[in-house]
Amino acid sequence: MDIDRLKNRIKHHEGYSKDPYKDHLGYWTVGWGHNIHWITEMPHHEQWLKRDVREAIYNAQIWLPSIGELSDTRQEVIAEMFFQMGASRMEGFKRLRAALQDKDFERAAYEMNDSRWANQTPVRAQELITLMREG
Repeated sequence: MDIDRLKNRIKHHEGYSKDPYKDHLGYWTVGWGHNIHWITEMPHHEQWLKRDVREAIYNAQIWLPSIGELSDTRQEVIAEMFFQMGASRMEGFKRLRAALQDKDFERAAYEMNDSRWANQTPVRAQELITLMREG
């Protein structure tokens, strides 16, 4: 997995804000899509991103133990989905996980597209769906 490429794609999709704002779901967010509940001290946003990406990769590896058998690009797609939605929402993608376990990437792309996530963030979703399909 190319961590720098993953971070750059996340930066592209998330956009950057040095000031806290409410995202489309009403969560306070800052930096590159980092959800916050309160701020007592503003750490460096790049450090938050690095930590959040590590957490997303870790959760993706738990969710799909065979993730290392996928291409780097497909691993990054799954990690970015974990970054964006978190582990609890990714648990709902059971058919996507089954398709990935079968290495059926066309079905995986279909399952990604057939989701509330794809409707909520269509530009990002379509880019990631294409990357999943093409590997």
